Amino acid sequence: MRTLLIVDDNVELASLLAVVAEVHGFSARMVHTGKDALAFLDQQVPEAALVDLLLPDMAGQDLLRDLRDKGVITFAMSGVFCGEHFAKAAIETHGARAYFEKPFTARDAMIKVAALVEVSCPSPVSPVPTGPEGDPPGAEQEAGAQDAPQRADRLLPPLEAMVSTETTGIFAKPAIPPPPPLEALVADSDAAVPPPESEPPPPDSGPAADSQPQAGVEEPAPEAAPPPEPEQESWSAPTLPEPDTSEPSSSLPFSGRDVWAAPPPMRVMEIPAESPVPMVPGLAARLLATIAERRASGELRLKRGDVLKVVGLKEGRIVFAASNLGAERLPRFSLRAGRLPNDRLSALQLEIRKGVRTQEALVSLGILNQTELIDLLEQLIREITWSLLDVEGGDAQFVVRAPERKGLVPLALEAVPLVLDGYRKAFTLVRLRELVEESKRYVQLPDAAATASKLHLSPGETTLFAAADGSKTVEDLVLLSELGEREALAALVGFTHLGLLEARVAANRRIVFA
Repeated sequence: MRTLLIVDDNVELASLLAVVAEVHGFSARMVHTGKDALAFLDQQVPEAALVDLLLPDMAGQDLLRDLRDKGVITFAMSGVFCGEHFAKAAIETHGARAYFEKPFTARDAMIKVAALVEVSCPSPVSPVPTGPEGDPPGAEQEAGAQDAPQRADRLLPPLEAMVSTETTGIFAKPAIPPPPPLEALVADSDAAVPPPESEPPPPDSGPAADSQPQAGVEEPAPEAAPPPEPEQESWSAPTLPEPDTSEPSSSLPFSGRDVWAAPPPMRVMEIPAESPVPMVPGLAARLLATIAERRASGELRLKRGDVLKVVGLKEGRIVFAASNLGAERLPRFSLRAGRLPNDRLSALQLEIRKGVRTQEALVSLGILNQTELIDLLEQLIREITWSLLDVEGGDAQFVVRAPERKGLVPLALEAVPLVLDGYRKAFTLVRLRELVEESKRYVQLPDAAATASKLHLSPGETTLFAAADGSKTVEDLVLLSELGEREALAALVGFTHLGLLEARVAANRRIVFA
């Protein structure tokens, strides 16, 4: 049986690929960093390797070259370095036999890998150096790396609990039971979104589950009606008739042209508190900006199929976020973020089964201190919130009378800067090009839901925002900002979705001399 080395920092994805590889005749080995891959290479030379190009400690391209120099048949995969250019570079420059762009189907990928490696043909087994007892050096440190299925059983939840098509795109159908209805996610402050059967349910999901006591969320008081205008005291002289405003008092040239017309006011974004509204790209950003502007409190709930996500706000600031996706729950997120060692997962699950909150178990076991826990929860809030910015399909609703949630860590993140940071970091250049309307002109709106003064803008972003006066093309704005294309487009799309800018059709402005 040939050995396939899988190198990916995503523990869940690597485990799924390892299981599928075993089915297709490989002896799969998993490592999650480039350093561990090189250490494995010193002990054993595998016949093939599947390498993620974005590793936490080194470039995947460098690892491909090292494996190629050892005679290993290499394959590349990535969800960041996408496109024909990167695929061609991985194959022609770095020696990969094939390139897989995430998300891909694990079965089809392994069929192609098996065909290229020719699993059915016998091959000599690379000698493995042994220690004094006849065991491979470092076997104790590998904690069961000699057998992928056994390691997965000991360190990770079962395969059925780890499959999530929404996050990995590996299988066409999810292997986990469908999530509960929306009421089960947010109706009770002590209730939880039930995770997969193999994972013990924490009391709550996301940061809401792993928190310290926090004051409840109350319904904001209704805005007071504006006071009536004071009546003017009548003069002794007769009241003058109101001037006729149908025509300008003085005739101005081009008075009816667009160049003189004031921009129409922005349509006020109504918070969908009565009934859900359909989700479109940018709606979540606009809703969060409006809620922050009004300093409202409640929960923004989004439902798309079986996926349920909640962002909790208090006085316009984000205090927690929750999701029923396994990858966005705190235990698995801790694994993905590198904060939870694989060998401590079993101990953490044991504490959770005893009824201990996940965040309390992380601290009591010495895995994280309180500062590290708060930083981890803030990262999880950002990931869940950023995942809502480009959603199309499903419904969104803001619930003012949300139940009080107990045990929240005292967090308060400014919504608008957090959302804008999501456009900077979570959007690819290809997607930003699709969202920007190049044929239109961008102009500032006078009654935006948020103002630029509340944002932490770079000098280039400040220049871009100031230059958006409706007279410049997208290319002009990018050049004036002196930013890279991706940074400039991210700012442009973020400003638009937050309600600071609006794209308008360019008017034909010509001056004709009679």
